[in-house]
Amino acid sequence: MRIVWIIKKYLDTAVDRAARTEMIRSLEARGDRVTLATTYKSVKPDVDGLDVVFLPSIKVKGLNHITFVLSAFVYLCYAMIVERPDAVITDPNTAFVAFPFNLLARLRPLRTRFVLDVRTVPVELSGLAGRVSQSLFDLALVYARYFFDGITVITPFMMKVLADRFGLDEKRVGIWTSGCSTEQFDPQAVEAQEAESLRKSLGLDERQVVIAYHGALSFNRGLREAIQALDMVKEACDNAALFIIGRGPAQEALRQMAGTTELGARVVVADAVDHGEMPKYVAISDVGILPFPSLMWWRVSSPIKLMEYLAMSKPVIVTDIEAHRDVLDGTGCGFFAGSADPADIASQIRHVCALGRARLKELGGSGRRLVEEEYSWDKQAEKLDAFLHGLGMARDER
Repeated sequence: MRIVWIIKKYLDTAVDRAARTEMIRSLEARGDRVTLATTYKSVKPDVDGLDVVFLPSIKVKGLNHITFVLSAFVYLCYAMIVERPDAVITDPNTAFVAFPFNLLARLRPLRTRFVLDVRTVPVELSGLAGRVSQSLFDLALVYARYFFDGITVITPFMMKVLADRFGLDEKRVGIWTSGCSTEQFDPQAVEAQEAESLRKSLGLDERQVVIAYHGALSFNRGLREAIQALDMVKEACDNAALFIIGRGPAQEALRQMAGTTELGARVVVADAVDHGEMPKYVAISDVGILPFPSLMWWRVSSPIKLMEYLAMSKPVIVTDIEAHRDVLDGTGCGFFAGSADPADIASQIRHVCALGRARLKELGGSGRRLVEEEYSWDKQAEKLDAFLHGLGMARDER
């Protein structure tokens, strides 16, 4: 299948870059040919053999969106005439570039299927910019409902939310979640001596139960609450440490907050590293943590970091929201905090500390098996491929 995938994203700075590149690699391993049309902010990234078209845009707030959409429209016209793809996938930012071809499809059949892929709902909305972002998202969903062949979403709960709100036909909605490269995130590929050396270099010793978070550092992820939770149990769990690695607007605030407690070196906030280096940083931990509050954008999400912890045989402390329940319910490798309140998180920190490092390692094995069976990128590519082929058959029947 020939696929053109259009995404408005700075590929050089996007923290979820792997979600697209690894998915495309898995699709191509199945025999599909995929072209990704996107952009970058400052430095054209190395895409290691992928077919990526970097579209021009003016990197100025307010103009970036308009110029990227215009570039995407021109590129899609070229692709439809010259490459004749079997499927075109857009995100909500670029859905309207397909308008002339959607209109043409009403007049005569086209072989190309159009799919809107939704990985997130608008987040952190405020002011005029927030209202505009939400309005554009809503318009894209309404447009896709009437003019696109199908819509793909990231979780079952997102499908329910969007179907209820926009009256979507669930038969035309597919689900593929975040995934993980089980080859890259393989606990056997990280030597014990290397992990121990890295652990010591970060000031973490072998007796500590290390609770890890990696990824974007913002103020709505429950990270301040996680530090508060550890502070609440610092005496009862004197062997617990919190390791946070990533980048974002909350990084310095988290460091300052840790400094105002008596935790000292038991909270480590490290700078982000290349995604290819992340497996060894996950390997030094004993348990992951996703302390996300019950906000809609977290409830409908599918955090890649969750799959990465599980793939590295790490159990996880998580808040009790749909995004976590859908993956972890009944697996034995998830410890559910009732909410993102520090007291609820603290109760689970007590629990994992009582279990100890050896028992946590045993429990983590079920997470690895879960990812291999359900959440590898190859499995997600299989789901998307089946959905796209199903759209073709449904159109033929119409």
